Amino acid sequence: MSGYNNTPSAINTEPIGTCNLSRIPQSETSTINKHSISSTELERMLCCGGDERLLLDLSTRVNMYGCSPGPVSSSTSIYLSSSTATPVSNDAFAHLAEMMITLNKTEINNAVDDRMEDFRQELLDYFGINSVDADIVFVPSGTDATLQAVFLSKLCLSKPTTILTNLVLAADEAAGRVMAAASGCHFNTKNIRGEDVDKGAPIACLHGTNGNKTIEYIELSYEKCQNEIYIEELVDQLVNRSENTHVLLHAIDTSKLGNRTPSHNCLERIEQQHSKESLTILIDACQFRLSSRRMRDHINRGRLVIITGSKFLTGPPFSGAIIVPGRFRAQIQQASVSNNMSSELAAYSAIADWPRSWTNVRSCLSTFSSVLWKANIGQFLRWMAAVFELRRYLRVPVQQREQFILEAGAAIQAAFASVPDLLEPLTNKDRSQFFDEYDEEFRHPTIFPFLIRQPNKSKSFLHEKTCKEIYQKLQQTTDTYPITCVIGQPVTVVVSEYQGPVTTFRFSIDARAVADEFERGHGTKPMTVDILRSKVELVIKKIAEIVNFQQSTNTNGDDL
Repeated sequence: MSGYNNTPSAINTEPIGTCNLSRIPQSETSTINKHSISSTELERMLCCGGDERLLLDLSTRVNMYGCSPGPVSSSTSIYLSSSTATPVSNDAFAHLAEMMITLNKTEINNAVDDRMEDFRQELLDYFGINSVDADIVFVPSGTDATLQAVFLSKLCLSKPTTILTNLVLAADEAAGRVMAAASGCHFNTKNIRGEDVDKGAPIACLHGTNGNKTIEYIELSYEKCQNEIYIEELVDQLVNRSENTHVLLHAIDTSKLGNRTPSHNCLERIEQQHSKESLTILIDACQFRLSSRRMRDHINRGRLVIITGSKFLTGPPFSGAIIVPGRFRAQIQQASVSNNMSSELAAYSAIADWPRSWTNVRSCLSTFSSVLWKANIGQFLRWMAAVFELRRYLRVPVQQREQFILEAGAAIQAAFASVPDLLEPLTNKDRSQFFDEYDEEFRHPTIFPFLIRQPNKSKSFLHEKTCKEIYQKLQQTTDTYPITCVIGQPVTVVVSEYQGPVTTFRFSIDARAVADEFERGHGTKPMTVDILRSKVELVIKKIAEIVNFQQSTNTNGDDL
């Protein structure tokens, strides 16, 4: 393998993962392990240790979500896209550069392992969870977290022949690759080492030895989940149909459209009805839009929780984690890991991702040294950027955080109301049924989905294909608007009050926006939402320009 190339296009000239420092000979890291690290080198590391979603377009130098590998200027780019992905901030990038200079004076893999263990404790401290009550597994993304949650669930089954039935709620509002991961299958065409895998194919160790699937996948749409009696009846049916079934109930808190399902009362009723021997609940909190109090409640009830650092926290794409309640610890530490592990699955993680107290898991993984890193440097850096943003956010008094979110939400809703012929907000369901004082500032919306109307039609909206084109065109500069605009990528869902599927975009409020405004006033001046309001208004004007152009060139008269 060649050493680092400092030309910008070089970031994407080698397979993902080959730039992981644990695979680079010492002689090839000599330029970065003493006193400095170039921006290009750091950007390259931030793109490592993940799947093809981190790949950059060689002409634009952004990934499929419109994110560059390094910081961008606020004068040339607007990002209201934390529901999908956001580039690293200038301050976080500088923080990572300083960290790498320190780490590279040591044996980096051991140093990262130490830092990851410290970070586990910091996250638990943030959530107010005692270390005896939970463990943390780090993963490259939220989708990886879903896959590893399946692995952990199978590891804890009383019999290896038990069918794991994964019931995913609001699957249309979960990550697009969740279906494959929740089925114990490869969910992309490459693993984190950049090696080709067969997307959609079962990962052998998670299924029967003869190719028989021992994982069943069932999904419900968000609309279907509004009938909570149906959810309860379905869980009851799945649990009771066979003694050889264990149900993994994948609940959403919150979805990519800002919804939560099912309600807490519904989850409580399900838990009261079924034992933990027959049911495990997984809370998909990958948006990280939940309070510490809510997280503690999930963990105290013995629910697995998956999170990411690349949504609300605005760490660079992607990073994830599984918060594992202490009730699973003995089962995991006593499990025969080798019976549920293979080189295919091992290649999705690094040894440092797993708690040091899980010695049997680490020992098993170490036997796959040919496909496994000791530490995933890229993933580690992405998490360190995310926690940098979390620390900034926590320096803002909670009352001011909540007030900013309230005022920013009102500004976004007012912007929608100012262009009723262009946009229609997709209103969240009655939040009082799903959110309460336990959610603190997150009882207020931070994701704002909206539809774009067909020109001159009140209840008809742009087709999915046109929405995807607009999403890309927003990221291109024009003479009128020489600024890149990135918002939450289009999501197609079925909503009962509309005929057929509709495609939504999203504006988002995030931790960085809150912290930036607080720091702008040095913590002494009142926080305002003027900057966020201006960004939203500019993006809406650019949307109008694109739609008008599309309509003017639409010679056949068909709907856009």
